[in-house]
Amino acid sequence: MRYPFWGDGRPQYCGHPQFQLKCQNTEYPTVTINDRSFQVLGINQSSHVMTIARIDLWDSYCTQNLSNISLDGNFFWYSQAVRDLFMFYDCTQNNFTRGLSNNFTCTNLGSDGGKSLGFYADESLLRALLLGNVTKFEGVLCRVSVEVPVLRVALDELSSKSLSLQEALNQGFEVVYYAENAACLGCEESGGICGSDSSSLVFVCHCQDHTHPRNCRNDGASRKMRQKLTIGTLPFASS
Repeated sequence: MRYPFWGDGRPQYCGHPQFQLKCQNTEYPTVTINDRSFQVLGINQSSHVMTIARIDLWDSYCTQNLSNISLDGNFFWYSQAVRDLFMFYDCTQNNFTRGLSNNFTCTNLGSDGGKSLGFYADESLLRALLLGNVTKFEGVLCRVSVEVPVLRVALDELSSKSLSLQEALNQGFEVVYYAENAACLGCEESGGICGSDSSSLVFVCHCQDHTHPRNCRNDGASRKMRQKLTIGTLPFASS
């Protein structure tokens, strides 16, 4: 694993402070974005895209204290492959909500701690509901709603019933990440190793002679230096 990622034996100065990967008692490493942890399902370092999933929805979408997420726009943003899935919990039960093919029941999320009825909707269904185009929806109230990013492909398969709701959520969603990508390319082309100042967020280029702000002033950064700075490996390969 290369810059900007670090953790699990790979020191922070070889990465960027915002891109620490933690290996916990889970199948996948985790990354923290805006104080919320996500499972890292995959990383494509060529396109600077991460596939991540919400930990709080991983085992079950029937979970307490759900809220919307937000990304740190300085370092992460949604890829074009992401769509919004809207999930509604503890809704009024009538013939409309009970008859929906995309409804679900949670055993512990009712206002009284018992069973509750919920449903999910894509943007087109949500728009129809909000515009009043579905008259049977009138009078339906839901106590909790949450907007969840999912992959467009997963949403299509969910709509066609090729995937279950839990399977679609567990495919995660893509975020594009930025951490001085162009500067890192220039550093590596000059023979250096990308990293950051240990006391700040500032990008630096580790070279054979010493650390430089952007790239190595000489071309003498040897392969030995690269091997020395590439300390530790993370438990999965980049694509």
